[in-house]
Amino acid sequence: MDDGELVAHWLDGAHNPVICDLVDDLHARLGRKVEALQPVCRASGRCCRFEAYGHRLFVTGLEVAITLVRAGVSLDSEDLARARMQGRCPFQRDRLCGIHPHRPLACRVYFCDPSWESAMEEVSSSLHERIRRIHEMWSIPYRYGEWRDLLSLFVREGAV
Repeated sequence: MDDGELVAHWLDGAHNPVICDLVDDLHARLGRKVEALQPVCRASGRCCRFEAYGHRLFVTGLEVAITLVRAGVSLDSEDLARARMQGRCPFQRDRLCGIHPHRPLACRVYFCDPSWESAMEEVSSSLHERIRRIHEMWSIPYRYGEWRDLLSLFVREGAV
């Protein structure tokens, strides 16, 4: 399957209200877990500055599609190249997330609070398994990759 077909499948899934409800349920479950464990967010922007803080954001193609559809943002190859060069997310605005209400699961689970690290790994693994099952249940092609790499597929296919 070529990249154009993958992006089309993911976008179809992002426009399916039942699939979106399943993803919303995962977001709500994570929200309750975060609320119970109360990791600290200092709005430092570290979560969006990948290279500077030694982490990567990994997502599925379906999550990228849902994020882009819901956020209604545009992104071009220059925006993406500039973000890569600066080692950050292309949606970071100053120190804040420009798509915060629509961000994917990996963004929702990441906190730079050291007390959250052990829980973050466990929660992330569990949620990833659930998002993978949604792909399987709805026969949506599965690809798990770095956020900016998958965003580039959407940009190349003219989907954003």
